[in-house]
Amino acid sequence: MGNLLLKQIEQCRKEMISLGSEYELTSDVVVQSSKRLDNLLLQYQKKIVDDFKSNHYIID
Repeated sequence: MGNLLLKQIEQCRKEMISLGSEYELTSDVVVQSSKRLDNLLLQYQKKIVDDFKSNHYIID
C-alpha cells in the first residue's frame, strides 16, 4: 500500500502544480486538487504512524 500511496501522492502533486499554472491558485479546481493531496498525505502519515506503533508495541 505504501508504494501505491506514494505514487498517488506524486501524481496528485504534479496535477496540482499543473493546474496551478493554468488557473488561479484560489480556483475551485486547484483547491479541490490541493484537498485531494492533503487527504493522500494524511493517509500516508497515518500509515507511517500505524506501522511504527505495530513494530514498536506502542499502545494508545
